[in-house]
Amino acid sequence: MLTTNILSQIGLSENEITLYTALLRRGKLGYSELAKETKLNRSSVYPVSKRLIEAGLIAEDTSSPVAMLVALPPKNLSLMVEREKAAVEHKEALAKEAIANLQGLAEAATYPLPQTIMVTAERVTQYLHESTKRWNTDIKATDGIWWGYQDPSFVEHYGEWIKWYWKQSSSKGVLSHIITHETKAERELEAAVPKDRHIQIMENMTFTGTQWANGHSIILINTSTEKHYLTEIIDPVLAANTREIFRKLWEK
Repeated sequence: MLTTNILSQIGLSENEITLYTALLRRGKLGYSELAKETKLNRSSVYPVSKRLIEAGLIAEDTSSPVAMLVALPPKNLSLMVEREKAAVEHKEALAKEAIANLQGLAEAATYPLPQTIMVTAERVTQYLHESTKRWNTDIKATDGIWWGYQDPSFVEHYGEWIKWYWKQSSSKGVLSHIITHETKAERELEAAVPKDRHIQIMENMTFTGTQWANGHSIILINTSTEKHYLTEIIDPVLAANTREIFRKLWEK
């Protein structure tokens, strides 16, 4: 029955629906009469009735010698839903307050989870520019070197940012040790940037992505597909280990 399905979706149980609709049909019934009408066990009529009274769908009339139950107007279903909605909103407010209070504990943890930032194609250039000063500060706070390997297609798409980077005052004192493979774009860029940008050309190797380890971050960039993207993982421990790997590769 359509109405039964709707009441069920609102949140009424099968027994609650049976009892409530019986009272709507008959108007007023005692507990014993209601048990006979609905074919529910009398012991279950009491708790079901109590839940419906609390929901504001029925009421108990104690003016007569025998307690009677009476159905309240169906429009009270809206009131029931509104009360539930208010309760959910209250819980949401409490959850936000709890998050604010607990955030400090999470930030003070000895081993916090790394922060991961995902950047889509339309924001890669902006993100490179706005992150430069932060990256340089972190690099100078560690070993002073920007480590990594680089897909030459990154130079083709973001060569102007590389030129801009080396003109920034925050970049002074930073060295880069980047491994890549031979391309025309890389040779042309070499003449346009300072000697602080050190490049090693790897023979018999082709890079299809870019990975940097600078300061406290590991940055992964894909520029070999139509839709570029960048992922930054901010984790001092992981970054330090990755820098060591790049250091050994560079020395060899």
